[in-house]
Amino acid sequence: MLSIRERSRWRRFAENTVSKGGRPDGVEPADTIPSSRPKRSSSRWRRLAEMRGHGVILEDIRSQNRATMEALQATRAALEEKIDQVDRNSQARDAVLEAAVRQNSKDIRTNSDDIRVLATRVDALGPLDQRVSALERRPSR
Repeated sequence: MLSIRERSRWRRFAENTVSKGGRPDGVEPADTIPSSRPKRSSSRWRRLAEMRGHGVILEDIRSQNRATMEALQATRAALEEKIDQVDRNSQARDAVLEAAVRQNSKDIRTNSDDIRVLATRVDALGPLDQRVSALERRPSR
């Protein structure tokens, strides 16, 4: 059921599609239906024009809906392709970063082991350093 506002809109549309002679555009006087009441005939033409107008509008709406759906499907396909491309790029970048992190972790473990070894060697040099200091304090002969 159409609201009052919609009915008024359709009525204006139908009236605008009717020529000044009271007939739908393109209908000649010879094509008219004889009637004893001209007002009633005029209302028939208005109703006919209104019905034709509805069909035209409905077809226009359907056409617009089809165009919108096609545009949405194209946009969806393009968007999905972009998302897939970003996903592939991210996975490749993640693989490179993961390899770098693994190598850094391995290098850090190696460096930590090397630091421990060097620390024990420095501790072993402590007594030698004391002996050298003691020799340096002795008077020269």
